[in-house]
Amino acid sequence: MDERSKRTKITSDRILEEIAKIGFSDIRNIFTEADNLRSVSALPDGIAACVQSVEVVTRQTGETDEDGNKKVEYVHKIRLADKLRGLELLGKHLVLFTEKHVHVVEEPPRTAKELLARRKELDEELAILLPHLNSET
Repeated sequence: MDERSKRTKITSDRILEEIAKIGFSDIRNIFTEADNLRSVSALPDGIAACVQSVEVVTRQTGETDEDGNKKVEYVHKIRLADKLRGLELLGKHLVLFTEKHVHVVEEPPRTAKELLARRKELDEELAILLPHLNSET
């Protein structure tokens, strides 16, 4: 471990653990057994690490209580980190995804006749492309 990692306590293991929290997060952990929203301080560490933002909007319901005070409701908007991105980063780290590259190798012409036929094909392709190339300039 280099000096900076020791000093900052930022290691590759710690980074992977944080990405794993995002990738394996479960929205159900935001709620209590009674399906009430947990307070931010009561969120499990794994879920708290995934929270990008919390917005609480207060709005009047149009009703009044028995004392004549207007009732309000609180709407909580919670944005979690992108779970798919977390899984993607973990998958890349574990080399789960590989890009497939297809390489087509053409046999080179072997005889003069084959060479002339290939040249004719290329000349025809060039004749099709040239007018388009010249019109772009």
